[in-house]
Amino acid sequence: MTGYITKGIGGFYYVKTSEGVVECKPRGIFRKQKITPVAGDVVTLETENGGAVIASIAPRRNVFVRPPMANLDVTVGEEYAGTIMGDISTRRGRIVGTDAGFAAGETIIKMRAPYAEVINYTKDLRSMTRGSGSYTLTLEGYEQAPADVTKKLVEAYEAARAAGN
Repeated sequence: MTGYITKGIGGFYYVKTSEGVVECKPRGIFRKQKITPVAGDVVTLETENGGAVIASIAPRRNVFVRPPMANLDVTVGEEYAGTIMGDISTRRGRIVGTDAGFAAGETIIKMRAPYAEVINYTKDLRSMTRGSGSYTLTLEGYEQAPADVTKKLVEAYEAARAAGN
């Protein structure tokens, strides 16, 4: 019997089949192979000891990567605003808005970018603004990564799996 996983809670998986929803557990071989079934996987079920078990998982057709996103409020002098706005686009970020700063000649740039792209933003901001820029960073939500980034991440993951990591 085949179906697809609709949800997984506490080691139990709920698989929708042509006969209805079946509650089951995966075989132990998946843990040994470090494979975790996830919602959306197409699976084959077998009956074992009066209950259903996941016997195999079909190859996944797509990958959905959702990296954590960061909101940044960058405070810089007006002369550096263009440089900062250009830099954030190279980090897969986007400008949300700008405000006038508290001091004369200051600009506050509100941005949203993947957290992985702005982890070490302090040194880059300091070098672009000659030490005069500052920022606040807050993590907020997740967004789907672009296809090219997803492809690179999947290739790196598969290479690590092949190497035994």
